[in-house]
This record gives sequence, C-alpha cells and structure tokens, in this order.
Amino acid sequence: HWREHPRNPVRSDARCARPAGRLYWHDGALHRPAQICVPSYGSGIVIQRVLRLSTRDYAEQEIGRILPAPGDGVCGLHTLNRAGDLGVLDLFSRRPRMWR
Repeated sequence: HWREHPRNPVRSDARCARPAGRLYWHDGALHRPAQICVPSYGSGIVIQRVLRLSTRDYAEQEIGRILPAPGDGVCGLHTLNRAGDLGVLDLFSRRPRMWR
C-alpha cells in the first residue's frame, strides 16, 4: 500500500523530479530514473541513486544520464523500465509526414 511521504514532495526540481520508470535495484543500491525536463519536457533521463529512504527522510544522488545523441533523430527520452530480461526505453523523434 502506498502512503504519502511526510516530506512530500521529496523532490521539486525540473531537472530530476518527474519519474521516468520504476525504481530498481542495481549493485545492492536502489535507483530511481527521472526525467530531465530542462530545457524541455523529456530532454533526457537522469539516474538517481537513493541514499536514504525512511518514513522521515529521503536523499538521492545523480549517478548518470541518458541523453539523445546529436544527429540521431531522437528528440527526447521519457521512460526507462525493465521486466525480467526485457529492458524498455521510451523515446520520441520527429519524422516528416508521409502524406499531406
């Protein structure tokens, strides 16, 4: 069951507050993918390592970023998720219309 954290919102920052997928464990630590919404919505994904999570406290530290490569046609990234051996990255790009 979900309960609101007493410090809600624990993050209020367009660079890293919006969720970008489920929290996951890696190398014994909990990680939280978040959207980078600066300079625009879905500019990339930042990976935050959760340092403290208790009923009274929350702290995290940025450990990496996933950004579109210049010239690859990707405009932004929204979600990073995993289900078993399947990894999913939700991205968006602009393509010319086929019909007018």
